[in-house]
Formats: sequence, C-alpha cells, structure tokens
Amino acid sequence: MNMRTIKWIGIAAMTIDHVGAFLIPPGTLNIVFRAIGRIAYPLFALMVAEGFTHTKDRTRYFLRLLLCAVVSEAVIAVLFLATGMNLLLQANVFLPLLFGFAALWLMTRKQRLLSLAVLPILFVAEGVHTSYGAYGVLLIVLLGLIPTTGLRAAGFVLLSLVFIDWPLPQALGLENGGTIHVFEQWYQWFALLALGPIALYDGTRGRFNKWFFYIYYPAHLALIVLIRFAFFA
Repeated sequence: MNMRTIKWIGIAAMTIDHVGAFLIPPGTLNIVFRAIGRIAYPLFALMVAEGFTHTKDRTRYFLRLLLCAVVSEAVIAVLFLATGMNLLLQANVFLPLLFGFAALWLMTRKQRLLSLAVLPILFVAEGVHTSYGAYGVLLIVLLGLIPTTGLRAAGFVLLSLVFIDWPLPQALGLENGGTIHVFEQWYQWFALLALGPIALYDGTRGRFNKWFFYIYYPAHLALIVLIRFAFFA
C-alpha cells in the first residue's frame, strides 16, 4: 500500500468524521461516523512522520505546514464570525501536525538538550486545546522514531491508555472547558484500526498532488459547517 492510498483513506475517514460531528444528530449513527473518523489522524501522523524522514528540505516542509495552519485558522475564524460556531484552534488539524513535526525535529537533533524543548510544545498543544493536543504530537513522534509495526502498536496502545482511559489532560488540569477532547472519548480506541494500513504501507509514495490535502481540509470543513447552518440551524 503506497502513501497515495494512505492519504485517500485518511481523507475519506476525516470527511466521514466531520459529517458525523456537524450533520448527524447524537445517537448510534453519529458514533459510527465518529468511530470511522478516528482512523484519519493516525494516517495523517504517518504522512508527516514519513515526510519528515524523506523530505529534502525540512525547513520548507515546516513552513508549508505553518502556512496551511495559518490559512486553515483564518478560514475557521471567518466561519466563527459568520456562524457563531467557535472552532478556533480546536478544529485545525494542521496545528498538531505542525507541532508534531517540530517535536520530531527536536528529538532527532544531535544536541540532546534540544529534546527538552518538546515539553513546552506538548503543554502548549494541550493548554490551548489544539485538535488532538499532546496526543497528536506524541503520535507523530512515535511513528517517526519507531519503524517496526509491533513496537508502533505497543506504543500506540500505551499512548491511548494515557489519553483515553487515564485522561492525562484532566490530571494536569488542562481539560477542555470542563469536558474532554474527542480523542479522549472511548471510541478513540478505533484509531488503532489505522495500524492496519500503517502496517501495509510499503514505503512508496504513489502519485498525489501534495497541495490537494492542504486545500481540501479548510474547504471541506467550511462547506460542512455552512451546510449545517443553512439546513440544520
């Protein structure tokens, strides 16, 4: 399975997740949609981890993620002004991808003391309630540093235990306004299904427009939110 297929699976799962989050009322069908959507982020984390490993210019890759994070946040801000739905920081998947890339970069530098700078990144990711928070950052680090499927699976399970069954943000007083993030809900365990495509990944890229996902993410989110307010408000 090449990276092109991984990306399409992630994009499809993400779209289903957002349809469930914004257009499907609470109930069994909503949970099914959200559970399917849990597959998406680990695949995006793999994309960033692989991009970090294989890119010829890590600075350019980082700046591209930063640009997409800023553009997506601007779109989310416009949606907030237009609809009143406050998704600022919390719906921008590029923020944990950006933080995860930065954390992985620090962890792989020869200057070991730089690894300590990962801790502020984790606290910021949790403190401002970014999408997937520290969980999302650490997942990229995990996939970037551990190449074998078995160890990845073990690390993923441990990470899930810490953030789902033992919600670390609550213990640190960083819970999201008294509630917990979606990645701390019980159905986040379905994210482990992403280990299937990850294990089948053959290390090849496949042909894929690298800008497609960067454009699709804010565009599809804006469309879904506008549909919600046009037809379900």
